[in-house]
Amino acid sequence: MRVMLDILGDEEYSVFTIKGYLDPIYWIEKVSGYTLTWFAKEWINAMQTNGKVNLIAFRGSSKTEIMAVWYTLWLMWHKTNLEILITGHARDHAWKIMARIKDHIDNNELLIKLKPDTKEDTWNKEYMTTTTRCNIYTRAYKPTIAGLRTDYIIVDESSKCNDDESYSTFHRVIEGTGHLRNAKELCMTTPESPIDLCYELKKNNYWKTFEVKILDEEGNSNWDEMYPVNKIKEMRESMGERAFQQEYLLNPSAQAENPIYAPEDIINCFDENVRFESKPLDREKGYRVLAADFAVSSGPRADFDAYTVVEALDGKIYMKYGERHKGYPKSSKVTRLKKLFKLHDCHQIIVDPSGIGTAVLQDLKKDFLPVIEQQFHSIARSQLLIALKIAIDDGKLIIPRDPECPLTNTYTNLLFNEMIGFKEEKIQGGNTRYLVKHHMTILPYP
Repeated sequence: MRVMLDILGDEEYSVFTIKGYLDPIYWIEKVSGYTLTWFAKEWINAMQTNGKVNLIAFRGSSKTEIMAVWYTLWLMWHKTNLEILITGHARDHAWKIMARIKDHIDNNELLIKLKPDTKEDTWNKEYMTTTTRCNIYTRAYKPTIAGLRTDYIIVDESSKCNDDESYSTFHRVIEGTGHLRNAKELCMTTPESPIDLCYELKKNNYWKTFEVKILDEEGNSNWDEMYPVNKIKEMRESMGERAFQQEYLLNPSAQAENPIYAPEDIINCFDENVRFESKPLDREKGYRVLAADFAVSSGPRADFDAYTVVEALDGKIYMKYGERHKGYPKSSKVTRLKKLFKLHDCHQIIVDPSGIGTAVLQDLKKDFLPVIEQQFHSIARSQLLIALKIAIDDGKLIIPRDPECPLTNTYTNLLFNEMIGFKEEKIQGGNTRYLVKHHMTILPYP
């Protein structure tokens, strides 16, 4: 229990109260006993003066403890009738933040005054209320959040928060809970991918972004008290350069061993002026195909059917559209492919004949559609992967990436994460084996 004597020291309570109301940094340091880092102070000041704050910081920088826990406690102590949403990639993750808030309240002589007499009825894993009539909600990052109306939105580990298949959960749902009450928003993470939400927000002029690595530009520690340079050196050597680059130097593009497609090469294929859309094709100049790769099994753990429209035009390969589904019966697969073929004015349909693909192929042929089969066994798949790599290396592949189109970005996020998982491995005899994740259609090479 941190008692009032520990909190106040030689300070008069009246002085502490006024200073604490005006300065959350002062209040947090006094009440918690922490000495805040220079970057934590910047984060807090940013929340006081900006409506939207995006924190990109190294693992172990205490961003969750300071911003999701202690800044929230400051809000609840000094303000009334606030609605605060804390969300994370998993329900348990959000619950743990709530548990830390409650633990500080229970073990602090000042903060315990926030606990209402009706605690048994108003405190649980997903909800708590305080004597200041502030309410906290902890939820997993899902569309079901939509019913809340909030004053503050805190998204922890935003890089782990994957969007729904068809729209941006963050922009349409999470942010949507705050529109009515002009909520302040805080996103924080250690990035995992160059296309994470944090980098999208970094480009958005409405957001104030802070990036803090464990080392500054001169190679000095940004938190010497916790991470002296000699300790950082040991961490770097023990965990390996790739992991250290990703977790502590904010370099999500640090390559996996033997990647087929380097992250920066894929990003170079992005065109932010293009989005998924259906436009008539000049058939004298271009050639457009619809490719279908079907799930190899069924059930909750099965992978996805993936449908991709690709166009060859003027020496370039344009990804025009993509979608994926789980659990479609054969008749729905056929119906959807026929609709996409007509909608996107395609010349041809390419189908993987393995498994259910054979039956789909036959049904499409019965309707006299120009459909051919493309085997995805190991040799054929390797040839496709190599052809795709050549197209990427030659700058011929164009992937839509309009930042204003959530549908485009959601699907291409999935595509990017699949592609960076493809690896090549040398096997006995000097041959190369390609290890792939089988969730997305391999882009056909017209």
